[in-house]
Formats: sequence, C-alpha cells, structure tokens
Amino acid sequence: MKLIIWGDTHIDHATNGKLVNNLPQMVADIYNNLKYMVDFARDNHVDFALFAGDMYRNSKPLIQYKKLIHEILLELSDICPIYGVVGNHDINKHDIKNHALAELTSLQVPCINIYTEPTLVNLGEYDLYAIPWLVRDVPLLTDFDKPTVAIFHGTVDTATLQNGEEIGELTVGKEVVLPTNYFTDNFVVTGLSHIHATQVLSTSPFVGYTGASERLDWGEIHCTPGFLFTDIESTTHIPFNVRQRKNLQFRNGIIEPGIVIDNDTLYQVEVILDTYKQPYDRAAIIKLFQNTSCKIVERYPPSTRTNVSIPNPDKLTETDLVRLYFESINEPFTQELENLCQEILTSH
Repeated sequence: MKLIIWGDTHIDHATNGKLVNNLPQMVADIYNNLKYMVDFARDNHVDFALFAGDMYRNSKPLIQYKKLIHEILLELSDICPIYGVVGNHDINKHDIKNHALAELTSLQVPCINIYTEPTLVNLGEYDLYAIPWLVRDVPLLTDFDKPTVAIFHGTVDTATLQNGEEIGELTVGKEVVLPTNYFTDNFVVTGLSHIHATQVLSTSPFVGYTGASERLDWGEIHCTPGFLFTDIESTTHIPFNVRQRKNLQFRNGIIEPGIVIDNDTLYQVEVILDTYKQPYDRAAIIKLFQNTSCKIVERYPPSTRTNVSIPNPDKLTETDLVRLYFESINEPFTQELENLCQEILTSH
C-alpha cells in the first residue's frame, strides 16, 4: 500500500504581494506545490491520500480560495480516495461541525472523506485512525484488529517548534498534547501536522510531521515544506520547490549601491534606525522591490524603562522626581542638569 500524507496547506495565509497568474504570489506558490503533489501521486500509483488538517487560514475562507482547493482535491480523488481531518484553523471553535471543509461532507463528494472526531477507517489490509484537532481530552483507541496508520492534527510532546524551541510548558493548558509513545505503541506509520517544522519523532515505527505547503512567514525560513510518501516499510519526506527568502538590512534606510534584486526571491528589509521615528526614504525602498514581494520592518534603538520607588510623592517637586530617576540609573544629577530642568519647567 502506498500513501501520501500532507497537512498545513493554509492556501489563503497571505493574500497580498505581487500577483502571479492573477493570484497572490504565496497563493500561487502553494497551489503549484499541491499540483506537484497530485502529479507525484499519479506517477507513483498512490493508493490513498491522507490530509492531516489546516487547509485554510480560518473556518470562513473566501470562495476563490475554496475553488482552488476543490480543483486540487477533485483531481487527486480521481487518482485515489482522500481521507482527512480538520485542523484548528479549519474549525469554528463554537461549532466544530461548521468547518471550512463542511461542503465536502454535506455534498458527499465521492472519494473525499473529512472527519471532525477520531474515526477508525477500513483501508483494506490496513486501517486508518484519523484524529482531528482535539478541542478537549477525549478517549482514544488503543486496541486495533489490523495494522493501523494514523494521522493527527496537533502537538506531540517530543516535537520542536518552528523556531527550534522544545514544547516544554508552552502548550500546557492551551491545547491537547499527545505523547509520542501513544503513536509508537499503536501504529505502523503516523503522519502529523500543526507544527510546520518537518521532523521525525520516531523512525521505527515512523512518526513525523509533514511540514507545511510553503514557508508561511519569516519565522519558518529554516523549515522544509513538503509531504510524506510511504509504503509502510519506509517513509520519505518529499520536499516542495519553495521560493527563496532573503533578509537585507539598510542602515537608516540608505540603499547600498550596486544591490541586485532577484524578482523570484521574497525579501524582508530591516531598516535599522538610529533614533525612534527617524525619517527615511521608504518610497525608494518600495520602488526598488516593485517587481517582487518585500516586507519592510523598522528596527529602533532599544528603549529603557526604570521603576522607581517614591516615598511621599505628593511632597516632591518635579525636579525632585527627575533627580530620583537619575539616581535610580546610577547617573549623577549635576547642577547643570538641575538648571536645565528648571529652565524647561519654567518655560512650560
């Protein structure tokens, strides 16, 4: 049996920026990656396609993005049946049945099955245990009659986040976290999504995150988007051909001479300013990157804040308060500073 497993599509995550074939650049990139996955499934005679959740940014995607996903799913379902679960972004937390993929279920689209609660599915020689985003702790099956594959949208305790941080206590009380040994003890292959960093938590049996369908923001610059391909005996991560991202720094907004812009690259420009709200030629930067997508981030000098304990503040003058501040940061409050303070106060 051959399977592909994918998740965290988020096709409408970023809908601004340069247009490619009348689609926002990232939408077009994700769509093209999904088309590649469909072609891969066809060329490799895949038996089943498993979706591990988060097709959209939220439970109410715009119709133009739903049409793109429907096109992909219908093409894929002509190759093999699709079984999937909803992710946390797909659902309305107040009404889990009213999710972003609900029409596929209500219209009973052939060969496309989406689950909103843990469901055991017969795949012939094997079973599938499909676990969606869990809004609360629920009993999960641990006794299976046949070798079983699992998909789960959520966090597993030994995973690491996109920035390399361990799960630790970051998710305690915020979401349901399942132990890795639940999957290693019960399933022959487990495909996970929700954390966008591709990672293998166990090789035998395989437990791993698929990765997203694109690097969705600059915090994922080191992630490798793609999907899983498995014949049960071995599982491989198939990477997508993602667009390069590059970070540039312009001191005080000054564009370095001779800079060459690649229109197929995504840029983040950090404008390093010496003072807060310092003026610079933002229009010149926008013009330089007019044929590609560019995010401009302004970086200011770090601000300082000091808490001062003030006894009997009602009995202190404004000058006394300034003196206390200088003392708190171990700086001398000289006569010259006191005279300047008085001058400023009297002028106002």
